[in-house]
Amino acid sequence: MRNKRIVIVSFILIIIAIFIGYRYYKINDGIVKEYDVKGYSTGEVIKLDDIEITAKGISSESEGDSEIIYTIDLTVENTSNKEVDIKPFYYKSKLVTNNIILDVPVGRNKEQKEDLLKQKEERDIQIKYSIPKAYKNEYFELYFPKEMYSKEIEEVFKEMKMHEKYVALSLKK
Repeated sequence: MRNKRIVIVSFILIIIAIFIGYRYYKINDGIVKEYDVKGYSTGEVIKLDDIEITAKGISSESEGDSEIIYTIDLTVENTSNKEVDIKPFYYKSKLVTNNIILDVPVGRNKEQKEDLLKQKEERDIQIKYSIPKAYKNEYFELYFPKEMYSKEIEEVFKEMKMHEKYVALSLKK
């Protein structure tokens, strides 16, 4: 009688373990397991869906009492035959330094009123970030908005990889 009870309990525990393992596998089946991060250097042409970007560099524009304003200079070229909205560069680009992610730029140069880039048009743009003086650094990474290269992200995702692009920047001296 006792052996029969041990066999039944063991059988139930094995069934529960198989069920939990199966559920764990099914839940994690569609989860990205690898990261594909492509880094570029200043001056390199970076191809996104409908545009090409060249980062010219980063400079320290002004220093206040507690913050430093950094300005990133980019050249953006529309390579498509349609107008492209470049507003995401101003509002969704992320600057990373010292393990700090700055995802809200503080501004752009005042001459940049137009957010649509006409077909085959090239334009110089600037994005500004404010960083506390305590985190002053000379090396930065600018991550581009994912919606600007969503076709490439979809292709890489088919291989179960997360895809991201950034440009490495060094402070101009």
